[in-house]
Amino acid sequence: MGKILPRPTPSSPELENAVEAVVELIRSEGTPVFWGGVEIARFNLRDEFQQAEELRRIYCLLPLASYRNLDTKPTRFTRGSVNKSQLPIRTMIFDEKFLQLGDELPPLPQLPPNLEFVLWRKTGNLYFSAGHAPQWGSEFRYLGKVGRDLTVAEGVAAARLTTLNLLQSLRQTLGSLDKVIGVIDLFGVVNSASNFTQQSEVINGCSQCLVEIFGDAGRHSRMAIGVPELPFNIAVEIKLVVEVSDT
Repeated sequence: MGKILPRPTPSSPELENAVEAVVELIRSEGTPVFWGGVEIARFNLRDEFQQAEELRRIYCLLPLASYRNLDTKPTRFTRGSVNKSQLPIRTMIFDEKFLQLGDELPPLPQLPPNLEFVLWRKTGNLYFSAGHAPQWGSEFRYLGKVGRDLTVAEGVAAARLTTLNLLQSLRQTLGSLDKVIGVIDLFGVVNSASNFTQQSEVINGCSQCLVEIFGDAGRHSRMAIGVPELPFNIAVEIKLVVEVSDT
């Protein structure tokens, strides 16, 4: 499987040699580029300085098990010629970041009885969620209208809690959040008081949480709207579309 390198420091020769090799490879025409299990091509970095800084950050975050062959050359695959058995193991940092939230993580969300739907539905490599709420187990939290019963800050907190419920149920479905390739789309709905127009700010509580856990892979398209009522009087309801590795 190749040599496993020790964890580098930002100034180590191994790190600088690997960064130089990857930057040189990005200049070439073959795509995508995988480095330690990370698809570098998806970053779309604007210049070599940004490339080098991002690569240094990634290299220092990789678990020890992913330091394979980085003292030689990264791997390049041309479009249409990728053999999935050749791909390096994906970097396992998403699940660890999620679990590091510790006591902030809610229990698995419990659906009210007699509701005939599933929390996640798969087609191809995409997982579509049902709408999730700010729950703690079976208890709904943050009830009422944002802008009347709840402040914007409380709405943001409700969106964050809802996101943690989404990721908790996704993790149960997948077994590990390390299988996530990226968050594709977010649809957020805010239970809004009359004339309340800060729905985007409220749903930022979800967007920021996704980027906190998944980094650039958590950046997504989205829509945030306000409605006069939501089921169970919850403050927000959010659904996601997530791309997942099939390995």
